[in-house]
Amino acid sequence: MSTKLLLKRWKKFQKKIKNENKASSLKLLLNIRNHFSEHLVSITEWPDKFKISKLLYSCDAVCKYILFLEDHLTETIRILKLAQEGFDERNRIFGLDKYLNH
Repeated sequence: MSTKLLLKRWKKFQKKIKNENKASSLKLLLNIRNHFSEHLVSITEWPDKFKISKLLYSCDAVCKYILFLEDHLTETIRILKLAQEGFDERNRIFGLDKYLNH
């Protein structure tokens, strides 16, 4: 799979999320987290505070996971570009590019 195709698919998926929810996935999670944070302050019962703090932790974990995946995707695309350039150079050296471009 080429890096251009991978980036195109990722951007298309991000647009789909944004169109469906009117915000990016991270922004949605941060809004949910902020709502829980505000709600946590007003709650007086400990079991409810514990439940909301678990939800806050889950929102934080999902946000970190999304950021990790985006960073990982960026690094993977960088590696794929290097590999693609290496194959292009090999094909040019051996004259295979004439046959592969047709």
